[in-house]
Amino acid sequence: MATQLTDTIVFPKNCTAYIFGTATSGTMQEVKVKVQDTDGDDENECTFKALNRPLVVTGGGLGFMDQEAVVITADGTDDRQLEIIFKALGSDGKPQMMKGFKKDKHVPVNWVTNYTYCTEDSPAGGDDYHDTTLVVSFINM
Repeated sequence: MATQLTDTIVFPKNCTAYIFGTATSGTMQEVKVKVQDTDGDDENECTFKALNRPLVVTGGGLGFMDQEAVVITADGTDDRQLEIIFKALGSDGKPQMMKGFKKDKHVPVNWVTNYTYCTEDSPAGGDDYHDTTLVVSFINM
């Protein structure tokens, strides 16, 4: 258990990323998505937040405020990576302890890869892993 949960996935060259999700928790959910080079140096980022509704962009250089999805254009030269950071925020705005997340990778056709993340924000209650659901889809151009 930790106050934030982090995962990093490869963002293949020649792919466009589509990122969206929802929060079904009674606790404010925050997801930060960082676009990085393969050495882990940040290139750009955005923050999504929500409480019992679709996640919306609340900050960063990707997307527009209150936008429910972000599209990150393809790089034809280099692979990149996405660092995804999940937090649950208390009414005081401070990060709360989180139990964990589950990640499912699905490749419906060879040019599409989908990742679905489901978080559990409460270490003391629940084991349903549906407090935040985030989808990251890569489509090869």
